[in-house]
Amino acid sequence: MFALRSIQSRMNDTFKSLDLALHASIRDNNLTRLQLLIDALSPADLNKRLRTNDGDWGMPLHVAVICNNPAAVDVLLSAGAKPLILRRIGDDASTPLSIAARQGNRAILRQLWQHIDPDHHAGNYLGFQFCLVQAAMYGQPLTIADLLDWWDGWSPKAREYALRWAAMRWKVYAVELLLSKLSFEQQLLDTALCDASDFKSLMVYETIVDYEGVDYFEQQQLIALLVDAGANPNATFNQEPLIQSAACSVNLVGALKALLQKGADPNATNQAGDSALHHLGFPVRLHQGSPETGLHETGIRLLLEHHASVRQQNKSGETPLHHAAAGSNVRILQLYLSACPIEERDAFMRSKNNHGEMLLHFAAAGCNIEIIEYLLSHGGMEANINDVNSNGWTPLMCALAQTASRHGDDGKQLSEVIPAARLLLAHGADPFVATAEGWTPLHCLALYFGKDLSGETAQLIDSLVLAGADVNARALFPVQDPSPGPLKSSDLMMFGWGHQVEEIIKYPATKGMMIRSGLTPLHFAAAHGAVGVVKALLRHGANPAAEDSSETSPAKTAGESTRLECHRDAQDEIVALLIGAGGSY
Repeated sequence: MFALRSIQSRMNDTFKSLDLALHASIRDNNLTRLQLLIDALSPADLNKRLRTNDGDWGMPLHVAVICNNPAAVDVLLSAGAKPLILRRIGDDASTPLSIAARQGNRAILRQLWQHIDPDHHAGNYLGFQFCLVQAAMYGQPLTIADLLDWWDGWSPKAREYALRWAAMRWKVYAVELLLSKLSFEQQLLDTALCDASDFKSLMVYETIVDYEGVDYFEQQQLIALLVDAGANPNATFNQEPLIQSAACSVNLVGALKALLQKGADPNATNQAGDSALHHLGFPVRLHQGSPETGLHETGIRLLLEHHASVRQQNKSGETPLHHAAAGSNVRILQLYLSACPIEERDAFMRSKNNHGEMLLHFAAAGCNIEIIEYLLSHGGMEANINDVNSNGWTPLMCALAQTASRHGDDGKQLSEVIPAARLLLAHGADPFVATAEGWTPLHCLALYFGKDLSGETAQLIDSLVLAGADVNARALFPVQDPSPGPLKSSDLMMFGWGHQVEEIIKYPATKGMMIRSGLTPLHFAAAHGAVGVVKALLRHGANPAAEDSSETSPAKTAGESTRLECHRDAQDEIVALLIGAGGSY
């Protein structure tokens, strides 16, 4: 009753014009006036008024159904109002019949149904058959039962959408009714299970969904119900196992639990060979539609309880432990390790992927100070601090590389990079390392945009150069292939670390790139807007006139940098610094 009063109160400021007098009489529950108005109209005018849409609530019959006024519905039907007349308000298209179905108003639904010949409208999905979908979408099992009892001609499309929308909205009792009355093919059951295992789909009028505790309980019931009906808990969605989709959102932990309890394989993998435990080595999203992320310890514990493997390798030879080293914390790392036999843990912490990268490489790439310290002190890996991978990358270079941080998809910040690099150097990391591509620590430090106002980058450069680092070392770098247009000489891409760099260097065309050689740290800094690094390198004698394999100077690199198109001040400052130091354009 409260909801009804709320609706009618919202109507109080509407229906002001004479054309909407029928609407106003229904709103006010003034049936005498409604009948008088109808009797006073000519047949043509009556037909017009019965089809008048106010733009907010619909035609008179829509208003009568919304106001739960069966007497008004009866008057309007007797006057010739159509139960299947379609209103369109924004993205919502509905009939009086579908509104009664969604509201679960069985008495009015029966009134309307008695004025319809279902067989005559069997081909009208939106105008007629959609009422079954609406009843399912809004979780009205008794209404669904009525509709299925009254007619057996519901189309495969209506049946499919009814099941799927009930699943997408977590309407467990609607799904239960549909499964008890109808039969569905395996593929559709699997699709409905995918729908049920995700967050609720938004209605046309929603921007967010408000969840209550009972919703998550009903989601678990729904998943169990669908699996018991024949849905495959190991089904895939967008080529990813359901178990992974559920694991990758903290608030879907109930779905994860239900899938595991119903036989989902905790070690199911995607096309890259990653399992759910691989994914949970990094933060995952917390809520529907939110950019917030967090580590999912509850999900990890659920997976481990169901015997998920921390030793399982993906196609690159990486275990979940490698990912946890890059993206989690010591607590999570130890939780992963607890699933290994004690006698194997030391060896497991030294395990390498297919490219020779150890946990220490991954922890460094994530600038994960806490785990770097743990591996060096408790893991006994200080002796491995200068171990190289297949293309000459040490943990120090992994820490310095500009790549996605463990906190998300944005590039790492120097505030993360400098402390990680200093920690590794303090434990004996080689400052003169050069990768197979010729990259040095100076090249990597030149990848970060900014003026280095804190001076920390310049201080690190000072210490590296004083120790003997070559400020004019030459390196390869992949750049965007401009074909068929002119080459933008500074389209240098942020694309990864370690073996990821090696793969692009070997097969640049697969990424739409080409390889340039002979780039100095000044070229790197000029391309990326690293004003502070340019100043530090010039102060230590870097050659501003050095040209790379395309005969491009650092100044020209800065001038053509697409990265700096939105940073003209930095671009102009770098060009001026380089020209002023004797460079050419």
